[in-house]
Amino acid sequence: MALTTKTIIIYLLAVTIITFFLFGIDKLKAKKGWWRINETHLLAFAVLGGSIGAWLGMKVWHHKTMHKKFIYGIPTIFFIQVTAVIAFMITSCSNKTTMNEVQDVTHLVGAYTQGHQVSKEELALFNSAYKGEVALTPVTVSTQVVAGVNYKYICKDRDEKRYEVVIYKQLPCYGGGAEVTSIKEL
Repeated sequence: MALTTKTIIIYLLAVTIITFFLFGIDKLKAKKGWWRINETHLLAFAVLGGSIGAWLGMKVWHHKTMHKKFIYGIPTIFFIQVTAVIAFMITSCSNKTTMNEVQDVTHLVGAYTQGHQVSKEELALFNSAYKGEVALTPVTVSTQVVAGVNYKYICKDRDEKRYEVVIYKQLPCYGGGAEVTSIKEL
């Protein structure tokens, strides 16, 4: 079963809420002199994704605020979890993106490459995204790497009028869809 973003968010919310209330319950038990929740269990819930709930529980319930393993441990766990999420997000996008999809990554990100002849892949992208009333034939294309790739096609119609058609293609990790973002006569 594939994990979806929604499933992960629901899991993290649930474990955060549970961890928060475990800190509150343990504080109540401490005040009443009852049997307590093991510190290892409290830390385990933080490690399993409830570090925000643990931190909030410490602040709201004023619980475990004098214990070094909680004062330093909870923020450390949170930092490790945030770092892991960022690394996962970066690698999940970069692993699905091929050099053909990003074209020439050696140019400055945000700037367009020099125009070049349209490849078969670029022509297929143009034909899949452009559904205009005027029949256009791409002559050259340049690319711009953003949060995806902009393809700026210089095209001609049957009367040799020139047009600029810009198509934005999402990265594969965001769906990989392509759409025309602008058309202008040159």
